[in-house]
Amino acid sequence: MDRNFVEIDFTQVNKKRNAVCGDVFISKKVKGEDRIVSVLADGLGSGIKANVLASLTATMACNYISNNIDIIKVAKIILATLPVCSFRKIGYSTFTIIDVHRSGDVRIIEYDNPEIMLVRDKKFVDLDKEIFCLKTSENRDVQIKYFQTKLQLEDRLIFFS
Repeated sequence: MDRNFVEIDFTQVNKKRNAVCGDVFISKKVKGEDRIVSVLADGLGSGIKANVLASLTATMACNYISNNIDIIKVAKIILATLPVCSFRKIGYSTFTIIDVHRSGDVRIIEYDNPEIMLVRDKKFVDLDKEIFCLKTSENRDVQIKYFQTKLQLEDRLIFFS
């Protein structure tokens, strides 16, 4: 297992005429634990407003998960914390949180992003998932997807908003 490593990369494109992207990606090595936490968040709308929502979501998720807060509790906190859009009357940012250990153990939680893809031996692998129903600060019912698996050498996780 000493040969295992995790390589992370991302790309993003700003919407036309916007100086910043409404998607935010953060990745953090957790010192002393051989773990990496990565978060992709997509804020409501575009530009600065979306970037603020996504930055808040990604930063909170990364910090809480890095500190070993329960992954479902983190989702509840984020959903309760997002500010409410004055026009659409919802507080909204999608997210995918990945907590991967050097051993290959990985936990993933998603809210409203397209489902994560695992590529193994050049084929897509279906991941078993649990679905949790949570309430937002506006008392809306939302579904959170939770995945837990063991990665193998040369596996690739692809996630996007």
